This record gives sequence, structure tokens and C-alpha cells, in this order.
Amino acid sequence: MEAHARELIADGHEVHVISAANGFENGIPGTSEWPSIARLHVTRIPIPVLDGGRRLFFADGAPEALEKPSVEILLQCLGFWAGTCEHLRAHLDDFDAIHAHWLTPSALIACAVAPARIPIFAHAHSGDIALMERLPLGRSLACWLSSRVAEIRFVSANLEKRFRALVGGPIGARCRVEPALRIIAPSAPQKTHEPNEAIAPRKNDDRSGVVVLAVGRLVPIKGFDVLLKAVSAAVSTARARQLSPHRVVSVVILGDGPERHHLIDLAARLGIRLTLPGFVPPSDVATWMRRSDVYVQPSRVLPNGRTEGLPVAASEALNAGLPVLVSDSGGLPELARLSERVRTFPAGNDHALAKLLEGYVSDEARMFVSNA
Repeated sequence: MEAHARELIADGHEVHVISAANGFENGIPGTSEWPSIARLHVTRIPIPVLDGGRRLFFADGAPEALEKPSVEILLQCLGFWAGTCEHLRAHLDDFDAIHAHWLTPSALIACAVAPARIPIFAHAHSGDIALMERLPLGRSLACWLSSRVAEIRFVSANLEKRFRALVGGPIGARCRVEPALRIIAPSAPQKTHEPNEAIAPRKNDDRSGVVVLAVGRLVPIKGFDVLLKAVSAAVSTARARQLSPHRVVSVVILGDGPERHHLIDLAARLGIRLTLPGFVPPSDVATWMRRSDVYVQPSRVLPNGRTEGLPVAASEALNAGLPVLVSDSGGLPELARLSERVRTFPAGNDHALAKLLEGYVSDEARMFVSNA
């Protein structure tokens, strides 16, 4: 959303952002701090949360919270709906257009409040379409949205296909696929070699180590447990084949969430060097990418059929010049059609991912980059 706001401002628009206010406990922000930009106004909708209670936004994430909603989660939904409607109604005269990120609840709120004279541009990501696919009235909501909004922008072709299947008929809105981040032709990756203590001090100025990077909330759909198992298997294979027995492999996952302790325990059992810096601002993500050798997006398909759209971080890694390994979940395979530096593997299959990683944990690590 921040990138979208910047684009609109660069085009000469004044932007008002309405978002939820609550974040994590212990002072950890739920979202990156919005920069101070001229013509940008940010309004936070307060959502009271009981001490120790589950949060609708930020922690596990709204899609996860809505999988098994408690009374408190439902009350937070109503609170966010009411607060956003109230603020929107009070400022309708200030708006020439509304961009609603997520079909539910944002686009639904906009359609319920905004008059017909204000065009609504709905942005579909992933969890919102998955939610409507499971709701008893999901098809009716999708049909209503498709006839009410001016345009629906999907982050992947896979999401557009699923939405059209959900509607099951003509769609009144314009539909187009618009990834959250444009893919540009990258220059060759330049890994920085200065010691990075956040990963691990390298003894004797050892610069032969490999950094495997991933980004995302620490939740099951991201598949980070699959990544750890795959790295362990790839390292074991490299050692067995004596390709590079002294090569140091580190896994870095940027993000936070309820699976943090599980991933730490799993890495310890597997003997993997894992670093979890938590949430980091976009500028720091770019720094980590410059220090990494390969990016992995191991997203899985959840038992209820939910998949991801097209995570922004995977596109950012591709733009940064990194080789990118992605699962065939959701819209991720679409990246492989954009660049030869993207390889795919079956979602949830750590053995297949390990095969792709073997070259990076051995002396063959640079082959994929140099041949791209």
C-alpha cells in the first residue's frame, strides 16, 4: 500500500490512507511507520483489544484470525467496519476516487458508503478472495462487488481466474492484473562481503558462506518450515558428495508471527543457522537482499485450499538481481514466465526444493546466476 500511495502522490494526487491502528504488544509496530510525505494523510481506526486477546490485524494476520473467529475477533471486525464507515462518510467531499485494498472488508465498506459519483478501484490480494470462496454468501458478495466497483486489480492472473469462477457470469467491473510491484530488468547481483554480525560472525574472514533469504509473516501459509527442512537436506547432500564441506549456510527470514518459536526449535533440531530479525522497514529488506545469495518463497497450499497471491518480496528479490526459488502455489509461478532466474518447485515439497538449493550450498552456487 505504501508503494501505491507513493505512486499516486508522484502523479500529483493528494492521498488519504485509512488503516487499522492496533499493532503488536511490547512496542513492536504492526506496520512500517509511514514516511513524512507531502500530500499524504494517514488516519488510524482504533480497535480496542482486551489484554492478551487475539488481534484481527498484524499478529497472525486477518485471514488467519478469521479462520476460527472468536467473539472478540468478530467484535473487532464490527469495530473496524463502523469506524471506517464513520470516517469515510465524514470526508466523502474530499475524495475524487477510492482505492480499496482487499475486497473484504475494504471494498465492501467503500461500496456501502460512497456515492455513485466516486469511482472505486478494488485491489484483490489473496486472503480476501479465499474468504469469499468459503463464505456461504461469498458468491453473492463477489457478484455485488463486480457490479458496483469501477475496476478490480488483481495481483496475479490466478486470482483473477478464481474471482471470475466465483462470480460465475459477466463481470461489470473492468478487470486487470497488476502485480503489487513491477518487474524491472535487474543488473547482476552484488553481494556485499563485509561481516554481518546479525547473521553470524564469520571466522577467519570467511567469505564463502551462503545466505538463503526469505521474507514474510511467520505463519503456516508461508511454508518456512519447508525451507528449513530443504536447506538441511541440501547441506547434507553437499557434505555427502564432498562438494564443499566447509561452506557455511545461513537462513534469514525477515518477519514475525506465531510460528517464531516453532521455527527456532526446528532449526535447532536440524542444525540450521537461522536468523529471525523480526519486522524490518523496506530499506532494510533491500540491504538484506544485497547480502544474500538466493531468495526462496516456499508458500504452501493450506488444507482449506487457500493460497497466496503474489508476495511483493519475491518480486523485490527478482528486481534486486537475486536468483529466486518459488513454490507453484497461487500466483507465484507467474514470476517464472517473467524471468529465467526464477525456478519453481511443488508447494510443500521440501525434497524438490532441496534439489534446487544444492547448487547454492556447494561450489556450484554461482552457476544459476551466471547462466541467467
